[in-house]
Amino acid sequence: MKRIDFIRSLAVSLTGMTLFPGMISSVGEQKKPVLLEHFYITGYYYYDGEKVEHQLKVNNKLRIKREKDNPHDSKAISLWYNGHKLGFVPRYKNSTLAKLLDQKIEMKAVINQIYPDASPWKRIFVDIVTYKL
Repeated sequence: MKRIDFIRSLAVSLTGMTLFPGMISSVGEQKKPVLLEHFYITGYYYYDGEKVEHQLKVNNKLRIKREKDNPHDSKAISLWYNGHKLGFVPRYKNSTLAKLLDQKIEMKAVINQIYPDASPWKRIFVDIVTYKL
């Protein structure tokens, strides 16, 4: 089984629907990004989020870092901006993303929305997308 076929079957089993077949060519190139997950950043209040909040803008890219040795969650994925840790992908959303990262599937985290007046737990909404499967 080719990797692309495996990823498609994984997407079907996790979501009950197929990824848009026209988006993925036989060589793995895509015309548009595929949304893998979206969420509010967990732990934003406890890390550097509020320190760099004035620099954050919609569509900013965030660095994704897999934290296999995290003592609280072996599937942890942290999100960073300009060397500042903003927080994590929520635990209930990180399992599949961790598996994909461990298989070296390239993905990007992008700020989708900023709610400056919301509580820190619902302030930064992020999309995780991939262009290559």
